[in-house]
Amino acid sequence: ICLSILSCDAPRLNPLDSQNPAYQLAQLEGTVSGAHNKKLTGVSVYWKNQNIFVQTDINGYFSMNRLSLQNGILYFTKAGYSNDSLFINWGNKKDYQVSEVMNSLPNLDSVVVYSIVENYYPDGQKYSLTVQAAVSDQENDIDSVFVRCVPMNIYNNLVYNPSSRFYEFTLSNISLDFLEQTIGRNFEIIVTDFSDRSFTVG
Repeated sequence: ICLSILSCDAPRLNPLDSQNPAYQLAQLEGTVSGAHNKKLTGVSVYWKNQNIFVQTDINGYFSMNRLSLQNGILYFTKAGYSNDSLFINWGNKKDYQVSEVMNSLPNLDSVVVYSIVENYYPDGQKYSLTVQAAVSDQENDIDSVFVRCVPMNIYNNLVYNPSSRFYEFTLSNISLDFLEQTIGRNFEIIVTDFSDRSFTVG
């Protein structure tokens, strides 16, 4: 008895078959990393077109299936990192691969603000204000650190001191009637990175 096996090249017409040339659903997947290629877990990934949220796993991996082939924006958010987004242009693709790198936010590790009064005989006084801030960033891309106090009209650059490891600034000859005028003021520490992004860190 002879048994012959014939192959059939029937057209793939099932609309849910990904091999169907008319298949209109797609897959979006990828990984999200931080500084030094560290894979980030728990990143919220949002596909706005279809209101789909997923989160990255312990390997920084995420995937979204059965997406419509409509160009749109993919959003990435995680506490301690700058929000990011990526425009997805499907083109002829039905399986889109993403490799996203998120930028960590700079961190204010400590800050000291103090004022000094120097008394001069017989009744002269001189006021000064010193700010010391310790700031860190995983990418080491801090460009500048500033201190701002709107009520006192202060917006000044802090200079890094390698010996103390603080960004420091001293403002002399403050125009004050009383030292107490410095108390209760809101001082902001602002960091800019090499991409000219600005962050109020504390």
